[in-house]
Amino acid sequence: MQDHSEDTPAASTAARSSAKLVGDLVILFSRFLAIVVLAIYAPALLAAAMLVLLTSAGPAFVSKAYRRQDGKVIYLYEFRTECWSTYRETSVGAFLRRADLARLPRLANVLMGQIAAGERVERVHG
Repeated sequence: MQDHSEDTPAASTAARSSAKLVGDLVILFSRFLAIVVLAIYAPALLAAAMLVLLTSAGPAFVSKAYRRQDGKVIYLYEFRTECWSTYRETSVGAFLRRADLARLPRLANVLMGQIAAGERVERVHG
């Protein structure tokens, strides 16, 4: 005789609620981690934003379209690393990319709950 207790609606509801709880905990932990990292890197972020603004025309930040694993398209923030008119990499932008600082503004997306820390996203082209 087989046990079909996992097939009951109650078991299915319990599995969904526990999965939601885990997802909520991941978002909560990601937001906490983002606050800590932003607090530590705030001076570097401010300096990088000022350098981008002072060395080339255009905004300090850009948003680019990415697709999450669930298929939802979101816009993630990054420092602008290219010249606004020619799309060539600036010297400050090259430094930000080499130092892995260009994508630190994505922590704002983590704080807004759009992505979790470490979540894989795919660039949407076109």
